[in-house]
Amino acid sequence: MKEVGLIAFLYYTSLWAVVSTLTLYATKRFAMSPERLGELMSALGLSTMISEVVLVRLVVPSIGEKRSMRVGLAAFALQCIVLGLANEGWQLFFCVLLSCVANLVYPSL
Repeated sequence: MKEVGLIAFLYYTSLWAVVSTLTLYATKRFAMSPERLGELMSALGLSTMISEVVLVRLVVPSIGEKRSMRVGLAAFALQCIVLGLANEGWQLFFCVLLSCVANLVYPSL
C-alpha cells in the first residue's frame, strides 16, 4: 500500500505540474495565441473524456490494472519528454495522443 501511495503522490504531483504550467510554457516558448491555447486545452480535455469512456473500458479489463498502470505511466513519461524536447507548437498536440494513453493510470491506482 505504501508503494501505491508513493506512485499516486508522484504521479499526481507531476501531472498537475504539467497541467498548471502548460499554458505558460506554450505561450512563452511557442508564442501561442489565446485561440490556439484554447484548442490545445480543449483537445486535452476531449482526449481525457474519450480515454476514460472508451479506452479504459477496453484496455483495463483485457490487460489488467497493474499492466494498465505501467503502460499509462510510461505514456506519461514519454509525454513529459516530448513536452520538454518540443521545438514546434504542433508537437504539443502530439502530446494529446500520449495523454490519452496516460489516462490509464487513473482507474488503475
